[in-house]
Amino acid sequence: MQLRGKFIILGTISALLVAGMASANWQAGQLSRTHMQQASAISRITQRHMEGDMMHDAMRADVLAALVAQHRGAEAELSRAQQDFQAHAAKFGDNLKQNQAEALPSDLKVRFDTALKSLNDYRSAGEAIITSVAKAPPGPGTSVDTALFEQQFSAMEDSNEALSEQIAVWMTATEARAAEDEGRIGALVILLSVLAVASVVATSVFLWRDVLRPLAGLSQGIARIAGGDTDVDVPFAARRDEIGILARATETLRGTAKQAFLVNNMVQAMPTPVMAVDVHNDFTISYVNAATQGLLDRLKGHFPSYDGTLVGRSIDMFHKTPEHQRRLLANADNLPHRARIRLGEESIDLQISAVQDHRGEYAGAMLLWDIVTDQAQLSQEFEVRVQDVVAGLAASAVDMSQIAETVSGELKKSADLAVSASSAASQTTSSVQTVAAAAEEMVASIREISEQVQTANRLVSELFQKVMDADLVAQKLSGASDRVTEVTTVIGDISSQINLLALNATIELARAGEAGRGFAVVAGEVKSLANQTHRSIGEINVVIDDMRVATRDIISVLADIRTAVDAITSATTSVAAAVEEQTVTTQDIARNMAFAADGTRMISENLEKVSSFTSHSEEASAHLLGSSQSVSHQADALSGRVADFLNRLNRAS
Repeated sequence: MQLRGKFIILGTISALLVAGMASANWQAGQLSRTHMQQASAISRITQRHMEGDMMHDAMRADVLAALVAQHRGAEAELSRAQQDFQAHAAKFGDNLKQNQAEALPSDLKVRFDTALKSLNDYRSAGEAIITSVAKAPPGPGTSVDTALFEQQFSAMEDSNEALSEQIAVWMTATEARAAEDEGRIGALVILLSVLAVASVVATSVFLWRDVLRPLAGLSQGIARIAGGDTDVDVPFAARRDEIGILARATETLRGTAKQAFLVNNMVQAMPTPVMAVDVHNDFTISYVNAATQGLLDRLKGHFPSYDGTLVGRSIDMFHKTPEHQRRLLANADNLPHRARIRLGEESIDLQISAVQDHRGEYAGAMLLWDIVTDQAQLSQEFEVRVQDVVAGLAASAVDMSQIAETVSGELKKSADLAVSASSAASQTTSSVQTVAAAAEEMVASIREISEQVQTANRLVSELFQKVMDADLVAQKLSGASDRVTEVTTVIGDISSQINLLALNATIELARAGEAGRGFAVVAGEVKSLANQTHRSIGEINVVIDDMRVATRDIISVLADIRTAVDAITSATTSVAAAVEEQTVTTQDIARNMAFAADGTRMISENLEKVSSFTSHSEEASAHLLGSSQSVSHQADALSGRVADFLNRLNRAS
């Protein structure tokens, strides 16, 4: 995952935690305000309720005061008691109505309605007493019935007590809910705080592990690369986030820096002086190699302003009128440029090329300085030596003409000898080919004999296998006859037992008299069959004995046949081996004779080629004679062309 995605996730989590904490704090504030409002409402309701209870007692006291005032005949006190009663009743009713107007549960509001109704009844009963007292003549003789008033007073007192209990229940439930809300909000705040701390710790660990530590490692690697250590290992290149991209870029930078250092060392070690000029910075020198420094140290007498420092100085130091060089280097279209400079006795070849940056734009110029004084001297020496060579070539051409005439005469003699040798080789080839043909016929005859012997050997092998199969069958037949003898012996024993059982049955049936006569007939038949079976088994045993004797004779004869076949197989194998050896020997003879025929044929062909070559060589010697004479003329022309080449070489350099 990219660091951007990780930061987004961490930011989202942090934002959610901050939002959660803000929401929890807001809810806590809301609950606190709600609880404060509820506490204030409870305080107001409690105070009003207590005042109402006091008004309830005060209303009774007012009625009693009115009765006392009437009894005493104090009209002023009666009037004040009447006014106090109305004021206390009104205060009581206002408190009930104000409490009922608060945010209360519906059942509590119903209880306030009941209390208001009881208050109205209680007030009406009190007003009735006070009115009757006010109308009665003053003095102790007046009697007033207060039973209804006392009843309403008790009813009002019961209603107040029930209202007090219900208010107490509501207050307890409200306080419990407030405590529960505060506990829940507190737990939520603690949870969010723990999550916030965990988020901060996770963010710190993430920043250290995935950002700060990799950046520290990469920065150290980049610093080492900048210091020239291009063999440093760049970590975190396998990561797929921005750190991995930065690591791979650093690895690429390492490779580029390594290549740049290598190129810089190569350029520094080059024997050719190299100089780089920044054309965008007042044509200042930005780089020189060691060869350039050494060259200018040698030529410093020609540059008065040269003090050994080159990098950072302008190329104007090399020219009395640098405007031409500035115009030349200002435009890449003028490059490449080459010029020959003379400084005293030294000749310097100057080459200027354009250098482009990674965008392909003109970034600077590269100057190559080269002293060519020695080349001029070498050119002169080369000219002298070539002239000597050309003169020697002309003399050699004359000698070659004489040699060509001698070779031509010798080649004529070689041609005559080659013709005679070719004729003799042809006769030898014919004789060898005849012998080779006879040897091939002999090989064919021996090969046919070998095939016949191999056929006989194969037939004998097949006969031997069949004899082995027949011997195996005879062995099986002998075993089967032995098994049949065993079976017939068992059957004979069984028939003897049956005969004995039949005899016993006949005796027992004879004892039985008429009742066993029918069974006696059956027993007689069984006895007769048993005797017949015993006789048949005896005959079978005789046949089996004859068969066993015949089987033994067959096995003996097959053994003799197998011995004879073994002897025949050995003989045919020996004959086949001898024929095979004879075949190989005859084939070697035929092959050698064929090789001899090929050799004599090749000798004959080569002699014919020698004869042909001598003829061609004779022609070539004549052509060589003409060519040698032509070489003599060409040597003179070569001398002039070499002189022209040296002149052009000097001009080009």
